[in-house]
Amino acid sequence: MATDWVTLAVCATHAAPVPLAPRQLLAEGEASALHTENPWYKEWLSGLASDGTITGLINKKDERLLSQAIRVLEYLYGRASGSPPVMLVALADATTGNTKALNPGQGLLPTLVLRALAIARGVPLDPGAEDRRELWDAFDVIVDDLASRVLVLNLPASGQGLGGVAH
Repeated sequence: MATDWVTLAVCATHAAPVPLAPRQLLAEGEASALHTENPWYKEWLSGLASDGTITGLINKKDERLLSQAIRVLEYLYGRASGSPPVMLVALADATTGNTKALNPGQGLLPTLVLRALAIARGVPLDPGAEDRRELWDAFDVIVDDLASRVLVLNLPASGQGLGGVAH
């Protein structure tokens, strides 16, 4: 009988337990209010766990990207109804401290966020720039500052407001 306990003890020490780090990272995601309020969020988080994204973040020492993605999503979903659109650079700065963090080509963070937003909208995450822009736009995020402005050259102004003089 003693050998059976020793065998069990040896087997138990060599069994591959679920690594603590992925569970801790998932727990951070589950602690968000979005987890209890939004089925899409649960689907997103579950997908990150099942497809190896969480493990990949840990292996690359990029765990902070999940925290940042969660902050971006909480910011977007915490905005008051009717709030004016937010510039992508302002959103990135407010949630990560880096104005370029959500720009295309800036690593995994923009993809993590857009993946969640696509699930929330019930659409696939397409890789094209126009599709990504439309997804940001659906959440009142202006991607390109120039796209939000109208530039007019050599046209006379009319009406009130420009120096108080009507033309």
